[in-house]
Amino acid sequence: MISLCKTSPKSDILVLLTTAVLTIVFDLVVAIEVGVVLTASFLKRMADVTEVKSWKYIGDNIDENNDPDNINLKQVPKDTLVYEINGPMFCSCGQVS
Repeated sequence: MISLCKTSPKSDILVLLTTAVLTIVFDLVVAIEVGVVLTASFLKRMADVTEVKSWKYIGDNIDENNDPDNINLKQVPKDTLVYEINGPMFCSCGQVS
């Protein structure tokens, strides 16, 4: 646990130590509740860092010779959507489109 604390971000260490102390002083239910509330800031931060964008498709006014973003366009099967995810991917980074 000590080696983990040396390499972890300060916010993670705060959540870990707070949860451990609350488990000893009170009980596990209280510790988990407080840990979840403290972790909400981490989830928000990771969701802000994650970027999701859709690929451009040949046929949407773009062909193999007309590539405005200078990317190598790939053929994908019909009715297939491809998304590119940059950053950490977990449950809080999704959004309703």
